[in-house]
Amino acid sequence: MTLRTFSDGDGRIWQVWDTIPQTPAEHRRFAQNADPRRGPNNTAQAGGTAEDPVASADPSEGDGMGSAALSPNLGVSSGMADGWLTFATDGEKRRLVPIPIDWYEADDATLSTYCRSARPVGTRKPE
Repeated sequence: MTLRTFSDGDGRIWQVWDTIPQTPAEHRRFAQNADPRRGPNNTAQAGGTAEDPVASADPSEGDGMGSAALSPNLGVSSGMADGWLTFATDGEKRRLVPIPIDWYEADDATLSTYCRSARPVGTRKPE
């Protein structure tokens, strides 16, 4: 993930970063490497084996690594499967799909243009 900061034509400071969803296989590898059941020597503790601590673990144990984490569904719409740019400033967030090839080296004016064409993202109200 690359993170950039730029100023738009109105003087507002924005942060922009790219998000590339993981494939199910990448997600599985990450989940295995970050598995809380692994001990200090990167070996499995309760629930799995050293080779695959997640596969033999019980997904109902409530550790957050259950079937939802290993689902083949990436959890994004098909139009966003290749990733998006997120633009964020105080109280506002936008997403741009697809990711422009040159965004990480673009000047502020170009990033401002991308930002204006990005779709606003709704914010969740605190519970």
